[in-house]
Amino acid sequence: MSGIGRVLAAPRRLAAWIGLQWLWAAAAIALVWGVAAVHLVEERADTLRGAEMDSASRAHAYAEALLRTVRELDQTALLIRALDERGGPEPDLAGWLAAVDPVQRVPVQITLVARDGMVRLSNLQKTTQRVDLSDRPHFRRFADRPEDVLHVSPPVFGRLSKLWTIQFVRMLRGPEGSFNGIVVVSAEPAALVRFVSAEDIGVRGTMSLIGLDGVIRARIAAGAEGVITGQPSASPAVQEAVAREAGHFTWTDPQDGVRRIESFRRLPGLPLLVSVGLDEMDVLAEYRADLWRMLPVCAVVTLVVLAIAAVAARHRRRREEAQRVLNLAMENISQGLLMVNPDGRIAVMNRRLVELLGLPPEIQPGMPVEEMMDRQRAAGEYTTKVEPPEAAATLGRMASFTDGPALYKRTRPTGTVLEVRTKLLPDGAAVRSFSDVTAWEQAQDALRAARTAAEAGIEARTRFLAVMSHEIRTPLNGILGAAELLQDTELTPRQQHCVQTVRHCGRHLLGLVSDILDFSKIDQNAIELETAPFAPAGVLAAMQMMMAPLAAEKGLWLRVEADAAVPAQVCGDAHRLRQVLLNLVGNAVKFTGAGGITVRLDAAPAATGWRLDWRVRDTGIGIPAEAQENLFQEFAQADGSITRRFGGTGLGLAISRRLVQAMGGDIVVFSRDGEGSEFRFHVIVATAGAAAGPPAALRSPGCLRVLLAEDNPVNRMIATGLLEKLGHRVEAVEDGAAAVAAVRRGGVDLVFMDVMMPVMDGLTATRAIRALEGPAGRIPVIGLTANAFREDEANCRAAGMDGFAPKPITRERLARELDRVCGAAIAAGTDPPAAPAPAATGAIDVAVLDALAATLGEDTVAEVVTVFLADVPDRLARLRDLAEAGTTEALAREAHALAGSAGTLGLRALEATARELERALKTSDHPDALGRVAEIGALAEQAVTALAPVPGRMACGDAGIVAAG
Repeated sequence: MSGIGRVLAAPRRLAAWIGLQWLWAAAAIALVWGVAAVHLVEERADTLRGAEMDSASRAHAYAEALLRTVRELDQTALLIRALDERGGPEPDLAGWLAAVDPVQRVPVQITLVARDGMVRLSNLQKTTQRVDLSDRPHFRRFADRPEDVLHVSPPVFGRLSKLWTIQFVRMLRGPEGSFNGIVVVSAEPAALVRFVSAEDIGVRGTMSLIGLDGVIRARIAAGAEGVITGQPSASPAVQEAVAREAGHFTWTDPQDGVRRIESFRRLPGLPLLVSVGLDEMDVLAEYRADLWRMLPVCAVVTLVVLAIAAVAARHRRRREEAQRVLNLAMENISQGLLMVNPDGRIAVMNRRLVELLGLPPEIQPGMPVEEMMDRQRAAGEYTTKVEPPEAAATLGRMASFTDGPALYKRTRPTGTVLEVRTKLLPDGAAVRSFSDVTAWEQAQDALRAARTAAEAGIEARTRFLAVMSHEIRTPLNGILGAAELLQDTELTPRQQHCVQTVRHCGRHLLGLVSDILDFSKIDQNAIELETAPFAPAGVLAAMQMMMAPLAAEKGLWLRVEADAAVPAQVCGDAHRLRQVLLNLVGNAVKFTGAGGITVRLDAAPAATGWRLDWRVRDTGIGIPAEAQENLFQEFAQADGSITRRFGGTGLGLAISRRLVQAMGGDIVVFSRDGEGSEFRFHVIVATAGAAAGPPAALRSPGCLRVLLAEDNPVNRMIATGLLEKLGHRVEAVEDGAAAVAAVRRGGVDLVFMDVMMPVMDGLTATRAIRALEGPAGRIPVIGLTANAFREDEANCRAAGMDGFAPKPITRERLARELDRVCGAAIAAGTDPPAAPAPAATGAIDVAVLDALAATLGEDTVAEVVTVFLADVPDRLARLRDLAEAGTTEALAREAHALAGSAGTLGLRALEATARELERALKTSDHPDALGRVAEIGALAEQAVTALAPVPGRMACGDAGIVAAG
C-alpha cells in the first residue's frame, strides 16, 4: 500500500466518539427545553405584572375623571342652594342651567324639595301637581340627621324623570343652619362613566363605580348592553377599600365565571370606589401564542439534534469505507497527483504519478521533493529541455510550485507530452497534476495540417475561379465588342436584328457566368452588395418587360401591382434585387401550365429606410408540404422528376435566399400541391436623396495618345476599334514589359493595361511605371481584366492604377472611365460622331423612353429594347396563326402581352391597336382578326425600325436619342 492511506486515514475511535456524540445531543436538547421553560415562565410573570400595572393606572385615571365629575355636580348643587338662600322669586332652573353649562357635558336634573318632602321646583317641568319625596332615602338622610355634607345615593327611579339616576344631594339650610329641605342634582349612571368604552377594557374586562355600601352605581362590561346599575357587587374591592385607598387582586367573578386581574381606587372624601378588571385570558393571549410558537420550534430543534447525532454516527461508520474508496480512486485515476507540503516534502503521490514520471520505488511520501527531482535528473529527464518551474525544485525551494506558471506542457525523453497544472493552497502547500496529452497533441497537429491543406484548397479554388472568369470573359469580350462595332456600320433591319440578338445572347451568357461566380462567392460568404439609387417600380416594370414574352408563349398572363406607398427612389442593389425577382418569376412561368402569375410590391418605412415586400403568386403545380423544408437548399428541387421535366440545377432558390438575407430580409413560400404557390420576400433599402435628373450625355476627352497593353489579339482589336471610334490615337503592345518600355520612351497620355499578360503582368507593369521618374511615373493607368471579383479591383488600386474597367468592355465604359480619370482638364474635345437619330415618325413616345432611361439606366433599357426587338417577329407570327385558327382566348392573351410591352416602351399606336383587338375579342365583338393583326404587323415594323438604333446609341452613352423625336 502506498503512503496515501497513512496520510489521509483518521484514528479509529468509533465507539467512544459515538458515545460522546449522543451525550452532546442529550445536553443540547436539555438546554433547549430549559431555556424555553425559563423564558415562558418569565414572560408569563412579566405579562401579569404588566396587566396589574395597566389596570391600576386605568383605575387611577378613571377615579380622577370621576372625582372631577362628582365635584362639578356638587358645585352645581351648592350654587343652586346659594341662589335659593338669597331669596326672591323662584329661579328659572332650566334657563340657569343652559346659561351656566350650555354644552351639557353631564345631563342632569335639578330638583328643589321643601322641608315637608314636596317638590318645589325642577328644571324638567313646571310643577303643576305636588310630588312627595319625603319617603326617599336621600330625603330621609338629611331630614333625620341634618348636616352639610354631599350625599351620593344608590340608583333610584325618578318620579319626575322616569329614569334611573344617581342623586347627588345637599341640604337646604334654614335659619341657624336648620333643615329646610334638599337640593338634588340627578345624573344618569351612563353619564358618570361616559369617558370609558368597552374597547378600552378588553374583550371581557369591566369598569365599575361602586359605593362603599356594596351597591353598584355604574358598571361597564364588554359584551353587556348599556350600563349596569343598582346591583349588589360581589367584588372583594368593597372590603379591601375599607382598609386601604387602592389595591389589586385576581379573582373569579361569580356572575360570569371570568377570572380577572382587578385594581381599585377609592375616591377621596366620598363613599365611592372605582374598580377596573382585565380578563386574564385576554391578558395572556400573546403569552399563549408565544408558547405555541416555541413548542414546535423546540420540538423541531430536538428532532434536528437527534437527526444530526444519527447522521454523524452513520457518517462516522461510513468514513472508513469512504477512505478505502478514496484510496482506490487516487490509485486508479488517469492523472498523476503530487502534493507538496510548505516545507517542501511530498505529502501525497499516487501510482499514476510513478508511471507517468518513471519514478523509482524508493520515492515515497515524506521525502523532500528535491530528492525526487535529483533522481529524475540522474535518469536523464532534463538533459534536452529544462522547464523553469521544475528546475527550481532541484534547489530544494518551493519556488517550483509557487513562482512558476499554473499550466504548462512538458515533453519527456520518451516522447510523452505531459500537461502540468499547479494549484496553490492557502497554507502554502501545492498540488500538481500530470496528464498524458500525447494523443491530443498529435490530433492537434493533424488538425493544423488539415486546416493548412483546406486553406490551400480554398486559395487554389479562388485562383481557379479567377482564371475561369478571365478565360470565359475574354472570348465574350470579343463577341460583344465585335457586335458593337458591327452595329455602327450600315446594316439592313434584318442584319440590325441579328446583331441585337448576338448582343442579347452574349449579355445573357455573361449573366450566367456572373451567376456562377456569384454562387461561388455566396458559398464562400464573399458576396458584396452595391448601394446606388434605383426605382423599385422600375425594377418591377423591367421584370414585366423581360418576362411577359415568356409568359405569353405559354398562354399565361403576367400582372404586376405596386402599392401607392412605394417610394419613387431608394438606395440599394437593384441588380441583385432584379436577379431574385427574375428567378422567382422565371420559376413561376416554368412551373405554371395554365392561368398566370401576379407580382405584388408593397413598402413600409423601416428603422434604416424602407422595407420592400414582394409577392410572386402563380397558379402552377404547387409544392407538397414535405418538399418545402428543403426547397431553399443547394441542388434541391421539390421532386426529382422536375429536373427531367423542366430542367434546372436547383441553385436558383438557394442563391435567391442568400441574396435576400444579405439585403437584410428573408424569403418564405406558401403552397399546396396542385393549387399554386406564393413566394414572399422582403429586403431593407436605404432612403434615397433628392431625385436626380436624366443622365447627361457622356463626353469623351479630346484626342489622346492611348497605349493599349493587351495580349489577346481579338480583345486588342476590339479595344483599339472602340477607342478610335471615340476619336483617340491608339498604340497597342502585347505584354507589360513592352508597355513599360513604351511609357519610358514617352509620347503617351494614358495607358489601358490588361491585368493578366505573359512576360510581365499588368500589376507588375503598373508598379514599374509608378517607379519611373518624372511625368512618366504619373501617367494615368486604367486596368482591364476579365476577373469579376471585387478583390481584383482592390489589387489594381493597390498596384497604382487610377481606374478599373471589367471586361467585356464597351464604348460607354471606356468613355466613362476616360472622362473620370482624365478629368475636365483634357475634356475640351468634341463628341464622337453620332449615329443618325430615328425619324420623328410618331411611332415612339420619346418622353416614355426618357423616363425609363432615367429610372432604370441606359444599359437596362437597351437590354429591354433588344429583348423586345428579338421577340416581335415570333409574336407577330403567333398572332397571325391564332387569328387564322380563330382561337379567340389565346389571341386575346397574345394581344394583351404585346400591348403591355409596347406601352412600356412608349409605342402608343401599337399599344392602342393591340388593346382594341384584345377588348373586341373579350366582348365577343367578332372583329376582323386577320385585318387587325395585319394592322398590328405594320405598326410593329415601324416600331422595330424606330427602335433598332436605340440599344447601340445608349451603349455609346448618347442620350440624344430621346430628343430626336
